[in-house]
Amino acid sequence: MARVYAKTLSEDAVIEINKKFDKGSIRSDGLEHIVFKVANTRGIDRKAATLLMDIARKHVFADGNKRTAFESMLAFLRINGKELEVGEKHQDSMWLFGRLNQKQALKKL
Repeated sequence: MARVYAKTLSEDAVIEINKKFDKGSIRSDGLEHIVFKVANTRGIDRKAATLLMDIARKHVFADGNKRTAFESMLAFLRINGKELEVGEKHQDSMWLFGRLNQKQALKKL
């Protein structure tokens, strides 16, 4: 299987996304690891799921982690030519993803 190269989000891009919801205050150094992990994961869908799950679970920001995770995943998909149609109702219930494992989140994509 040929390797698919995807554009990735930088740490700065994820911080800017968090600034929509908070001040972009980083609580831990986990963001660098998340960006590295996403870059080294195979497949755009898996990369998107990893971005979503790791930001939501590792709480690298002082506030807005789940919202940042969701918006970062959408931004990642957009820059890679993919779309995820999500109704307003489901955006508000994103906290559920924090309770799912990566395989379950991939099914949601």
